[in-house]
Amino acid sequence: MLWDEIRREMVYVYHSLRNRRDTPMMGTDDTASEDGTAQQTHGLRFPLSYLEALKQIWRSSTVHVKELNLTSDEEKENLALSLWSECLIEVL
Repeated sequence: MLWDEIRREMVYVYHSLRNRRDTPMMGTDDTASEDGTAQQTHGLRFPLSYLEALKQIWRSSTVHVKELNLTSDEEKENLALSLWSECLIEVL
């Protein structure tokens, strides 16, 4: 029961390591690409409190880490580093 409650309070970000802009980013581990090879789908999990910051990143072409809608600098850095390490954002 406790695990189900925690899962409701999480935000999941799914992506494919071999993502192409002309194919969906969500799928299953057995999703095949056009060349017939399997695509690996991975995801990141964040607390629900990160939702507004994730929406902020989604809506903008450029967002300063210090301006993310999160309460602490540690949370801002954690979000940016997590997304950057999965090649989902570019850090300038």
